[in-house]
Amino acid sequence: MKQIFYYGGSFDPFHKGHEGFIKRLIDYDPHKEIWVIPSQNWLKPEGLFSIQERIHMAELVLKSYPQVKVLSWSLTEDTSSTFEVAKKIKSLGYDPIIALGEDNLKNIHLWKNSQDLILSFNFILLTRKNYDLINNPPSHLSQSLVNKAIKLNYGSTVSATEIREGKYQDLVSSIILPLIVKKLNNKVDF
Repeated sequence: MKQIFYYGGSFDPFHKGHEGFIKRLIDYDPHKEIWVIPSQNWLKPEGLFSIQERIHMAELVLKSYPQVKVLSWSLTEDTSSTFEVAKKIKSLGYDPIIALGEDNLKNIHLWKNSQDLILSFNFILLTRKNYDLINNPPSHLSQSLVNKAIKLNYGSTVSATEIREGKYQDLVSSIILPLIVKKLNNKVDF
């Protein structure tokens, strides 16, 4: 089976930290496809941007990366479970390596089918500044995930929360900045 990186997330909004994460994956393995699948995170309240807007932003920012595919599965299918999405990718004949930022480790035990996910799939973890969950995992975190995962230094501190709070200067790509400013100023769909 051909391996791909599966990078899912709410991407609310898509920002330079997400793009930098993808660049880091490309640096690590420039021949591997990266499937970006925006979804609604069931652990978070409804986002500022609709799923259609988040897909559109990701497509605009990532169109210059030939190995990246932005998939709009969340428009037609339930993508709230990383495990179910990874199983779907596998059913299509691909072996997904799930790409996660280190910050996701604090809540992965709350994810739907988290134990099945950890046992069934491989992971690549990117470090984040102000986190040390890889070296000092919380007690609820499966040590097997930390042990088997590929670990890459990244160090981003960009937060979508900061952007939603209006602190977006230098945090988002110039190609989508007007869309974000419009949304934050008008609180309407673009």
